[in-house]
Amino acid sequence: MNPYKVALVATTALVASNSLSFANVVAQTATFSALTDWGTTPQTPNFTPTQSLGFAGFNTSLGTLNSITITITDSVNGSLNLKNSGTGSTSVTGSLLNTLKYSYPNLAQKSITLASSSFSATLGAGASSGFQPVSGTTTRNATVSSDLAAFETAWAVTAGDLGQLTIGSGNSNGIATYTDTGTLTIVADYNYTPAAPPPPPGVPEPATLSILGAGLTGLGLLRRRRKST
Repeated sequence: MNPYKVALVATTALVASNSLSFANVVAQTATFSALTDWGTTPQTPNFTPTQSLGFAGFNTSLGTLNSITITITDSVNGSLNLKNSGTGSTSVTGSLLNTLKYSYPNLAQKSITLASSSFSATLGAGASSGFQPVSGTTTRNATVSSDLAAFETAWAVTAGDLGQLTIGSGNSNGIATYTDTGTLTIVADYNYTPAAPPPPPGVPEPATLSILGAGLTGLGLLRRRRKST
């Protein structure tokens, strides 16, 4: 094989390797799921979030942290049992409405309002639909690139999820019973530049090479002096 082609292939591979390792990402995930209204004090729309989801933080021995992307996924899963409490037939529609509040270092409290899928049924007087499943999911993400020291040690997201029922009917006599589970999943992606790897064993440090070179030069001068005498 042509030696010039071998050299070209090796150089190309080295450039690709350096390009891939310039910025790396490691991820940490935390999840909490419970019947609403978890992490809510008091259990009203004006609640203060109290549930803590902890993260270990970025390991600085890996390199220099450039930014962190925080992805928050809020899900609602439940069931509705619609009922017509009136004296005539009517259509009844219901859904769940969850409010998530959260905060983390360098972020003021935020809110997400998530509506589930709806369920409708035409019901006779006094009839009910039986429990039917409803669900919904939404995702938010944000990238933090300043004041990163707060994410290089243990940190936490503080959150709470309040569940409510939305219902409507043709005769205003629709009612419902329901179950509601709110699930919060948080993924923290740490984007960093890797630390320079240590030199491989057996490769002399630059200072060692300088000392070795000076020693060889001294030996050469000594041999010349002996020859001249």
